[in-house]
Amino acid sequence: MRRAGSGPHRDSPRGVRPSGTSGRDRAATIVTAVAKPPGPDALGTARSHRWDGLRLTRIERRNLRTGLLFISPWLVGFLAFNLYPALASLYYSFTNFKILQEPRWTGLDNYTHLVNDPLFWKSLTNTLYLTVIGVPLAVVVALGIALLLNRKGIRGIGIFRTIFYLPVVIPGVAAAILWIFLLSPINGLVNQSLRAVGIAGPGWFYDPAWAKNGIILMTIWAAGDVVIIYLGALQGVSRSLYEAAEVDGAGAWVKLRHVTIPMIS
Repeated sequence: MRRAGSGPHRDSPRGVRPSGTSGRDRAATIVTAVAKPPGPDALGTARSHRWDGLRLTRIERRNLRTGLLFISPWLVGFLAFNLYPALASLYYSFTNFKILQEPRWTGLDNYTHLVNDPLFWKSLTNTLYLTVIGVPLAVVVALGIALLLNRKGIRGIGIFRTIFYLPVVIPGVAAAILWIFLLSPINGLVNQSLRAVGIAGPGWFYDPAWAKNGIILMTIWAAGDVVIIYLGALQGVSRSLYEAAEVDGAGAWVKLRHVTIPMIS
C-alpha cells in the first residue's frame, strides 16, 4: 500500500525538476527564455546596423562634395546676408546700440517700449491686413492666370507667359515709381480710366484708407513667380484624370475642384 502523501515527486531532490514536467511549465520556460532582454553584444550589433544605414559610400560622399561646391556661393550669401544679420538683429534688440558706440545690454526694455507704442499696433494691424487680404487674393489671381496660360492650342502662348513674368524681373524701386505714377489721384492712368466710366477714383497712396489696397494691387501685379510655379504644377497633372472626369460628366468647375486643385496641392 502507498503511504499517504507519497507520490512520484516525493523522492525528487529539492530544487531539481523531475523529467515528467508538465506542458504548462515547459511553455513558461520558453516564454521566459524569449522575453529575456538582449545582452550587450546584441545591443552593440543593433547600434552598428543602425549607423550603417547613415554611412555614405564613396560615390555618395563625392556627390555630396560636388553638390556643396555648387551651392557654396548661395551658402556664403545666405550666411553673410541673411542668417548673420538676423541673429545680430536679435542680439541688438536686447541692447541700446547707437552704431558708433558699444552696445549696452538693456534686457527687455526695448520690447516694453515697443508694446506701449501705439505706432507698433498700427503697423501690426496693417501687416495683418496685407497678410489676410493680400496674400490669398494674390494666390487666387496667380492660379487663375496659370490656368489661362495652361490652355492648349493658343498661338503665341510663350509670349503671354513671358509678359506675365516680366514684372518679377523689374527692380523694386522702378516698380514703385511706376505705380506711383499709375495710381496718382490727379493724372494717374488708373483714376483717369475710372473717370472715363463715371467713377471717382480714390487717393491710393495719398490716402491712408487706400494705401494698403494700392500695395495689394502691386503685389498682385508682381505675382509672376507664383504663376510660374502653378503653371509647372498644372502641366504635371495627368490628362487621363481629366478624361476620366469628363466621362463621368464633370464640368469645368467640378474638374477644377476635384482634379486640378487636389493634384497641385
